[in-house]
Amino acid sequence: MKPGRNLSDLLNENKSQILRYLIHHKGISRIDLSTAVGLKPASITKIVQQLLDQGLIIETGFSEGAKGRRSISLSFNYSHYYILAIKLNWNRLKIDLLDFQGISQKEEFSMSFDMLTINHMDNIIDLIAEKANSIIEKYSNIIAVGVSSFGPYSYSNGSIVFMDQKTNAPKSYPFKQTLQRKLPLPVFVELDAIAGALSYWWFRFN
Repeated sequence: MKPGRNLSDLLNENKSQILRYLIHHKGISRIDLSTAVGLKPASITKIVQQLLDQGLIIETGFSEGAKGRRSISLSFNYSHYYILAIKLNWNRLKIDLLDFQGISQKEEFSMSFDMLTINHMDNIIDLIAEKANSIIEKYSNIIAVGVSSFGPYSYSNGSIVFMDQKTNAPKSYPFKQTLQRKLPLPVFVELDAIAGALSYWWFRFN
């Protein structure tokens, strides 16, 4: 075991590994899951039961296993939790409710506006927070907020970088920190181009 890791860290890592696999592989038996992720059957049984109790995975009937034996199939429970997806570019804001397959459950809000500048950002943040908090109050199973943002975006400090039109010098707006202070859920921000590439990779190649 690596320094600084404890049994709780290892259990969470194993849970994540199982969930990542089940997100992309529907209807797999416990024994096949054990082989796929490299965990012992006893560990699989224990973790799977915890995930079933939490509603993160579901049993989906029987499938043919090795030597013709019938096994109970497992699948990720894609609609048990939702993600509040926010897309912000230079002239449009869109807020969507997504399940874990990336399928829209309901477009909650959409508006267009003139080209954003740093002077508009406080108002935009307030608008996002107002709409997002209202949606979060309606859906108790939203677990995180994901934002696809225009750039340049600095990952080191969570800021969007604007160019001052008068001085042509860069100015940073603390986007992630400001939004996080106004929302009760974890906020994840990704540059729009990278978010698109990650989405394509996640849903097409995993």
